[in-house]
Amino acid sequence: MEHLQFNFDKSGVQDWKNYLYSQTRIVIEEETIHIETNFMGWVSKRFYLNEKQLQYAISLGKPAHDYFASQLVEAIDLRIDIQLDREDEKEGGGNSKTGSAAQSFTPVSASSDESVRVLKIRFNYS
Repeated sequence: MEHLQFNFDKSGVQDWKNYLYSQTRIVIEEETIHIETNFMGWVSKRFYLNEKQLQYAISLGKPAHDYFASQLVEAIDLRIDIQLDREDEKEGGGNSKTGSAAQSFTPVSASSDESVRVLKIRFNYS
């Protein structure tokens, strides 16, 4: 996976996740180590980012990078779905930026104690 890059959109993140989850345990562990030790290096090598997207990611700061890294690594370890929800930059206004990661649990059925777990990463402008 060293040189593979994916689009930084919903389908690109799904393609990356599906490809990663189909790999050996060793390849998956190498990916999580890279995410944990150098999140910004990982995201810029794993996904095609334009200059504005890269600057946006940098502007979120190290605490956000560490948080996203920890959430991604946990999701990968558990092999749960990972989704990206990214707004396009809005014309005009200050375009203040926010990033968040949240996990959701949706019951499989009303009579089951099982649920589907999803990590959703959001990048928004306001």
